[in-house]
Amino acid sequence: MNSGMVTYSRTLQAGVTQVINVVGNLFHLRSASEAIRISFDISSSSALSLGAGAKVKIDGGFKKVYLTSVSTIDIVANIGSGDIEDAAESSGAASALANTAVTVGTGATLLKAANTGRKYLEVQPKTAPIFIGDSGVTTANGLEVSVGQTYTIYVTSAVYGISATAGVDCRVMEYA
Repeated sequence: MNSGMVTYSRTLQAGVTQVINVVGNLFHLRSASEAIRISFDISSSSALSLGAGAKVKIDGGFKKVYLTSVSTIDIVANIGSGDIEDAAESSGAASALANTAVTVGTGATLLKAANTGRKYLEVQPKTAPIFIGDSGVTTANGLEVSVGQTYTIYVTSAVYGISATAGVDCRVMEYA
């Protein structure tokens, strides 16, 4: 049960970063008319572009969430604490798994194609850190995932990775 989640309704002003002071490890963008940029107050956090329905779990948690949009829009987000089972429960249990080994390079590399039936993805680099995001991901704007860390992301869009090191061995598990 998501007993540690709180619903936030906000109007984001175009180009203005809004800070929400909240302790947690889960972020769920329930509604937004366009993708927004989000980052957290952790050392490895870079801005990530997320659309409505996206969910992100941050291992180790956060105390602040930073939200920015290109246009003035209204959003609704659930932010707080929980675990994978809570997040999966809120979007239905996964009925299929698809595991993949991907070699991530110094250019944007497709980790998983878009899948409207996806519940969530887990990404784990094995040999060097990677940065994840959309097709425009770079080491400067992607969300860093450290070696051995498992990062969970709740999106149905395509997910890309990039590294400062060529030939990074990475594992991707899709739950659909």
